[in-house]
Formats: sequence, structure tokens, C-alpha cells
Amino acid sequence: LPADGGPLITGIQQFMAVEGWESMTWAVLDHRRRPKPGYDALRRAMAPLLVSVELRDGRGHPAPRPRAGRPTELRAWLLNDLRDPVAAGTLTWSVRPIADPRLPGENGRSAPDGAAATASGTLPFAGASGDSATIVGEAEVRLPVGWHRFELRLSDAAGRELAANRLDVEVRR
Repeated sequence: LPADGGPLITGIQQFMAVEGWESMTWAVLDHRRRPKPGYDALRRAMAPLLVSVELRDGRGHPAPRPRAGRPTELRAWLLNDLRDPVAAGTLTWSVRPIADPRLPGENGRSAPDGAAATASGTLPFAGASGDSATIVGEAEVRLPVGWHRFELRLSDAAGRELAANRLDVEVRR
């Protein structure tokens, strides 16, 4: 969205979408057009309705790697690439410990996947106009050291899922 009100120019091209032959590349589909591991991440990121979370420290500064025990502000956004507006609803969020995603198996330094939520909540959503970026709401958490998964789910008034996303983050000392 142009800050100066000028013409809207948007677009993206996925470099190496499909491998031309069997090889190890950045492509998201193999040479037989089967999804590779990056396909799901690209599919979520390119959804026409994308709910996302911005992590900030207690002073309002970006905090992509939060510190343990300190306040971390969660600012939820809805990016609407559709021409139509999105009606009011509810954002449900949770944060739970997960195993270190960089290590194979469950040899991580934190709790195994499926652990109970460290924090969770709901935020009312007033709706969003078409082709917009809207702040859904904010919440604050304090997390222990380890890896955590932030999960977000935006639902309409009838409870139907409109958008969902997740973010894995390492909380440091």
C-alpha cells in the first residue's frame, strides 16, 4: 500500500517454482510437480487473507527474538489482498512450547510438540476493507527460554475460519 497515495503497484514472482529435472534447488515443486518442504510455507505466505503477528519488546521496538521473562507484545495483523472487505469476527491466538525445530526428532531444549499453551486469548476483530493491512489487536506475554509456536486463527461471526498462520520463535535469556 503506497504511503503517499500514489498508484498501487504489487506483485511477486516465485523464483524457481518448479525444478526442470531431478536436482537440489530452491524450487517448491519437484520435477514431477510434487510439493517440496518449502511449498507449504509459500502457500501460507501467499494466501489472499493472511493473519500475522508482529513481536515487540515492552518499549514498542521490534523483537524478532524475545527475551525470557520480559514483556513481549503481540500485535496481530490481517493482510487482505482481496477486493472485498472482511466482516467482523474473532482472532484466537496461543503460544506453546515446541521442540527445537533445528534438530531432528525431539532432541530439542524445550517441551515436545503438543505441549499445553503457555498463553492464549481472543481478540475481537472489527473487520477490514478490501486490499488493506489492518491491526487486529494486541496482547502481552512473558515466555520462558526455549522455542515457542505462535498460532493465530481468524474466524468470522459464525465461527468459520477465514485465515490461520503460525510462527516458530526462539526465546533467549
